[in-house]
Amino acid sequence: MREKLFKTASIFAVGLLVIAAIGGLAVGTASADHFDDTNVDIDAPDKDFEVDDADDFEYEEDDELEADGEDIEVDSDDTDFELDDDADVEYEEDESFDAESDDVDFERDDVEVDIDDDADVEYEDDELEAEGDDIDLETDDGDIEVDGEDAEIEYDDDGDVEIDIG
Repeated sequence: MREKLFKTASIFAVGLLVIAAIGGLAVGTASADHFDDTNVDIDAPDKDFEVDDADDFEYEEDDELEADGEDIEVDSDDTDFELDDDADVEYEEDESFDAESDDVDFERDDVEVDIDDDADVEYEDDELEAEGDDIDLETDDGDIEVDGEDAEIEYDDDGDVEIDIG
């Protein structure tokens, strides 16, 4: 009797673990795509991803993207960006964007940034910080173009702008 009870309890426990695992996969884990050392091209209803020679690519259902590769391009409902050459990006929809690459084109709501060479862009809620050799910033408040090495622009939604060159 004791053996039968133990066997039944074991089967029941394994069954619960399987159900929990399947439930977890359905909720989010299975929706996370992960690729190593390959090209990634995904067309989803609300966004498209393209990464060449991906060293790392992770996308989760809650709209968090982490990618590291040669060329990265994302076209989504709220944000579009393109990174050329050796690129690294972390992006959270409607929250933050952090990218490093040789060239960065970033477009979100009323802000558009184009940086050539040694580009680094950080965008969080209502503040943007862009660093690179040549920076073009277009906003509803106006356009800013900085040609020079090691330029930095800080911009916020209030229209405040700070520019550092060299």
